Amino acid sequence: MSLEQIEQLKAQFVAAARRADRLGFDLIELHGAHGYLLHQFLSPLANQRTDQYGGCLQNRMRLLLEIFSEVRAVFPANKALGVRISASDWVEGGWNEQQSVELTSALKELGCDLHSYFQRRPIAAAKNSGGAELSGAVCRNHQT
Repeated sequence: MSLEQIEQLKAQFVAAARRADRLGFDLIELHGAHGYLLHQFLSPLANQRTDQYGGCLQNRMRLLLEIFSEVRAVFPANKALGVRISASDWVEGGWNEQQSVELTSALKELGCDLHSYFQRRPIAAAKNSGGAELSGAVCRNHQT
């Protein structure tokens, strides 16, 4: 995904928020879970970018935080704006609970009204018991 496409994506989220407000919605929940695009940017397994949207945790959180800020700017303050995230990838080296805590803190600073956490395994090879395992093939298939 190019930087130009990222800007287009952010504009689409803003346009959707404006429509939601116009149609009378009282709440928007940005979906950053279940292996969808925003989750892929968060996960160090899926996000192999080398620009400002990849690498360290702050960079991987950048897209979601930018979208949140831009949506908050156009969605009325008296209406709730929240975020759903996967609390963990359940895979060694993947998105984990500590990163979820850091993202939650960053979102709180931006005025996030609600946080929804989901504990499902978005990567097929993830395991809950006996430790997490992920084959190289599955990891490569989840790269951005």
